[in-house]
Amino acid sequence: MSDIVYLTKMTQAIARAYFKEFTIDPAVFLPGQPICQFQYSDEWVDAYLARYKDCEHLAIMLMEKPIGEILFKHIDHANKAAVLSIHLQNDSVKGKGHGTAAEKLAVKYGFDKMGLSVLYADTVKNNPRSKRVLEKVGFRLINEDNNFYYYEIRR
Repeated sequence: MSDIVYLTKMTQAIARAYFKEFTIDPAVFLPGQPICQFQYSDEWVDAYLARYKDCEHLAIMLMEKPIGEILFKHIDHANKAAVLSIHLQNDSVKGKGHGTAAEKLAVKYGFDKMGLSVLYADTVKNNPRSKRVLEKVGFRLINEDNNFYYYEIRR
């Protein structure tokens, strides 16, 4: 078996499989913000998918198993821009290069398949792993505030 990461359209079945093993990463919360607990339910997944129906929603797959998700949010067709968001399922798939591989595929997908010219992303300042991946993939820091780093990558 090979560790091939690929992207595919997020479906209800894939989302349910992804979220059944999902755990909240404390690094995505702001300092002092209460860390909520995640409890799986089919109804929660369905509501989540409905909330992002206007986004381009992709699953990150590893050997036919969903290990993460990619969202292209706030798609601006006139300016050929979108905000990129990535989440990995849990610690068992983090720190192995899967996020970097998926992010590279997502940038290529946004530029080549969606016809975008610029992608934006942000990360909470206390999430160094996300910051490192964004910079490794080629995003450049364009702004920051007390809580977030803001990035962009252009075609």
